[in-house]
Amino acid sequence: FPAGTAVVPAPAIMVRDAREKPVSAAFVSSAPGADPRFQGAGFFYLASGSGSLPAGLNLEAFMPGGELMEGYLIPASAVIWWQGKAWVYQKQGADGFVRKEISTATPAEDGWLIPEADLPGQPIVSKGAQQLLSEEFKSQAQTGEED
Repeated sequence: FPAGTAVVPAPAIMVRDAREKPVSAAFVSSAPGADPRFQGAGFFYLASGSGSLPAGLNLEAFMPGGELMEGYLIPASAVIWWQGKAWVYQKQGADGFVRKEISTATPAEDGWLIPEADLPGQPIVSKGAQQLLSEEFKSQAQTGEED
């Protein structure tokens, strides 16, 4: 943390691994010295990254703080990536689905926390979203439409 930042270490944090996937990490101890780049408080956390957390990798870490956010836990299996953005399919009507962009600013264990206001109403597709994306573009290609 930058110099002058008062921080109480959290028992657990989230980090993004080399593939941008959220990984939880458990508090081990306060760092005995300051990082020369930041000159502020540092902490050691232990994470299981299955090879996606090589030594020396700079990570983006998320510590809990601020107000509690109510929302939906969106599993990683529900999220599709297209044009550099994260999307989910939400049920629309009796048998339809609509693709909605979501924010990945709040990672959680094996997914993301999305504010309730961003996905109001209907449930989302938690498995098979990639197949829906393929069908969406397949139908556009047949009619000659462009997005």
